[in-house]
Amino acid sequence: MGSKSLYLGLEHRSKTEVVEMQERDKQILRELAKRVAEIASDEKQEEKRQLWYAHNSLKPVRPMVLCFPEGAWDELLPQSVLECQDPLARSWEWSLRARIYIAEHFCTDEVIDNTFSVGYVYSDTGWGRSPSYIRSEAYKGAYKWDPPIKSYEDLQTLRYPEVQIDFQETERRLSLAHEIFDGILEVQLGRVSGGAWGLSENWLCCAVWTKS
Repeated sequence: MGSKSLYLGLEHRSKTEVVEMQERDKQILRELAKRVAEIASDEKQEEKRQLWYAHNSLKPVRPMVLCFPEGAWDELLPQSVLECQDPLARSWEWSLRARIYIAEHFCTDEVIDNTFSVGYVYSDTGWGRSPSYIRSEAYKGAYKWDPPIKSYEDLQTLRYPEVQIDFQETERRLSLAHEIFDGILEVQLGRVSGGAWGLSENWLCCAVWTKS
């Protein structure tokens, strides 16, 4: 999902041409947003919020439960269920449907609030080398990781990535979100909820050999 990057308050810039979102897509998003707002207004959400406040204050009332389906989302909420046509609308639709799914199917303590976050749109130059994967033909099948660093000399090719924020596209998406969700959900820009972002995020390890 363009969805995973939303957890960082960032959305990687798409290379596709920007087109105007159709009214049908906007209406689909509004109806889903209304359901999210309805869930958020339930007193159970406030009860869970207070439990988290107590938990983070080292005053736990009971064990808190969270569930992160990760790769299983492709089965729980596949792309085939999405109704929007515009790529950005589909991304937003998925994020709304995921929150609804969590509330309706997971017996967990995740709080569903009445906000909608629009991440900063960005691009970056990378680390100088990119990991590659040798994959099987099976969907989600096994793969072999080909390490980008194979010698100490390869380390010289690494560089710090330069991140560039596309403020114009970010503002366009933020304005669009306000147009669609104002009066239903509180639109926020670049809300960061956590996560790690660094070289190790892309490369779990590097295979480095030395000559004997």
